[in-house]
Amino acid sequence: MIELEGPLGNSDAVNRELVSLERELSTLRKNGTIDSFGLYLYGLVLKEKGSENLARTVLVESVNSYPWNWNAWSELQSLCTTENLQHWLTDDKARDQFVIRAGSDTEVLWNDARHLKPEPIYKRSFWTESFVQWSPLGTYLATVHRQGAAVWGGATSFNRFMRYAHPQVKLIDFSPGERFLVTYSSHEPSNPRDTHRVVLNIFDLRTGKVMRDFKGSADEFAIGALITWAGFQSSRLSKANRQMLFIGHQLAASLYWQG
Repeated sequence: MIELEGPLGNSDAVNRELVSLERELSTLRKNGTIDSFGLYLYGLVLKEKGSENLARTVLVESVNSYPWNWNAWSELQSLCTTENLQHWLTDDKARDQFVIRAGSDTEVLWNDARHLKPEPIYKRSFWTESFVQWSPLGTYLATVHRQGAAVWGGATSFNRFMRYAHPQVKLIDFSPGERFLVTYSSHEPSNPRDTHRVVLNIFDLRTGKVMRDFKGSADEFAIGALITWAGFQSSRLSKANRQMLFIGHQLAASLYWQG
């Protein structure tokens, strides 16, 4: 993941090396001396900068040059999503949405307090195999399945935005800024004398790529598995075990994500 700003997203903490990298990649592209992976890297930098139109063009050039770079395809897909994921914010009655489950049915409705009754938006049977969960900003609705999780969004259709592979996932959580998704599972050992095996995955929400994972026995964690987003306005992800508390950096041995 490329960070153009500081750990709290402050615009005055710009990574100058990436600014020079963007300039260098732009020159190579203009001269026609850049390869497909250079185009992919250039597209990532442009995307993080917010230059999505140019990023889309550069990523198309990358996959045309080398179609087997699946990460480039994923980034391109996220840029080509035309669904307005914040459409519910434009409701002229300023209503909130809520979701209910009854049997095999899951339904999203408007909370129409003025008329004292809900207004149906979208209903689907067997939408999830476990539970559903809103993201912190209400952009996505997550569903949980035997093979992993999925997030959905849109105006009234709730199209699937991305899948996240994690067999037998038990719990999920979003980072406060909705940039990452954490999935958790605990697996019983084949030998009764052994402890449960814990698996934690941290996904890039937009691309579905695993950014970091933690695996080990439950004994290595404080209480099964303790994962928490740090308080205040930070979105640091911490991991606690019996030896120490990790609040790491994306390039360090532990973990630090801006969410």
